[in-house]
Amino acid sequence: MPKLYEYFVLLVMFYSNEHEPVHVHGKCQGREMRAELIIVNGLVVDVRFMNQPGRLPLSDSEIRFFKEIVVAKSDESCTSGLIFCFAQIDRPGSYQQEAQVIPDVLNITHVDPLGGYRLSLDFDDGSTQVVDFEPFLAASAHPAIRAYLDPDRFASCRIEHGDLVWGDYDLCFPIVDLYLNRIAIPAGGQKAA
Repeated sequence: MPKLYEYFVLLVMFYSNEHEPVHVHGKCQGREMRAELIIVNGLVVDVRFMNQPGRLPLSDSEIRFFKEIVVAKSDESCTSGLIFCFAQIDRPGSYQQEAQVIPDVLNITHVDPLGGYRLSLDFDDGSTQVVDFEPFLAASAHPAIRAYLDPDRFASCRIEHGDLVWGDYDLCFPIVDLYLNRIAIPAGGQKAA
């Protein structure tokens, strides 16, 4: 599950299928920021905050809340097994390595089910991407994620502040990964958490 914490309307999320370095996202009403956790010998020694490609930055007060939460909870996240689950999967390369230009602000405007676990996603820059979620869902060992193999539950997706989400953020993917159609799946038969 990607949602770690919720503080008023600020969500702190972790995507287990994302690239290194280990990081969390702070989201609020379509705005987003990222905090990279610098880990040495299993301890968080530094946290670096940066804007997220394709999203407007958080407001000043949201940034303050995000920083407070991440700094206070970073060691807890490390010791709770979050890092272990992150290390067990195949992660795509850095966004900066992408040849495709990613718009500064990016939102999903429309979603159409295409049958099975495929969705057609329309973005506000006029592009459309067909994403097949079945490999990710089928490879997951986590019961909260596998629950979306139920066709009715999978069909319950919605667009919220430009993001594609299911349930109470039970399932949510980085907008850039959807835009680039690169939903990571477990490597070497490992199961995603």
